[in-house]
Amino acid sequence: MPIAMGILCENCGIVYLITAAPSNRIDCVPRAGSGTFALSCNVCGTSRSFHKPDLKAYEVSAGSYARGYAERGEYSVREQTRISLRKPRS
Repeated sequence: MPIAMGILCENCGIVYLITAAPSNRIDCVPRAGSGTFALSCNVCGTSRSFHKPDLKAYEVSAGSYARGYAERGEYSVREQTRISLRKPRS
């Protein structure tokens, strides 16, 4: 099962996967210069602000990953570990 970073809509329980295929169910855009992002759930209409540290790792099915979101019951939260994306120094 794929693991992807996502943000939860606390109102309807849908997890929008940031690291998966783009979904037409979310508007996730950075707010200029503030370091915050806006989540607008197109399912229930809830809007909220979040920061990158608010993202969590979710284990989802391949189908959920392909469509870019997972509904309640289709995901589980993974224990987060810090992963460096920087190349090691030589």
